[in-house]
Amino acid sequence: MLLLESHCDIHALTKDGSTALHLAAAHGHSSAVKWLVAQAGLRVASANKKQETALGLARKAGHKAVVQSLLQVQISDILVGGDVGTLSQLVEEFDLDDLCAKENDKGFRSVHYADVEEMLKC
Repeated sequence: MLLLESHCDIHALTKDGSTALHLAAAHGHSSAVKWLVAQAGLRVASANKKQETALGLARKAGHKAVVQSLLQVQISDILVGGDVGTLSQLVEEFDLDDLCAKENDKGFRSVHYADVEEMLKC
């Protein structure tokens, strides 16, 4: 928020193409990550020049709360956009049952998302 109050470009990139979201995720700043996604509209799936996403950087640094936050946003984006291939990759790469069981108010687990492709055809 300080960046916006100072009239800084919230969408500015570093030399390696990282956004403020990449930096906040890499350093484990959970509240900043949530704000940058929800209020500033930075995209979770955007990659820097090294093809690193905010999710990948948070995971690499071991920031579990940030990883869970970014996964939730990315899963929502995937379901809205119908990108079943990316959802399959996330299911293989992360323990989505743990995330879904704890965070989903409907009690969905990853198996509920397994047939998304058929669901999107409806």
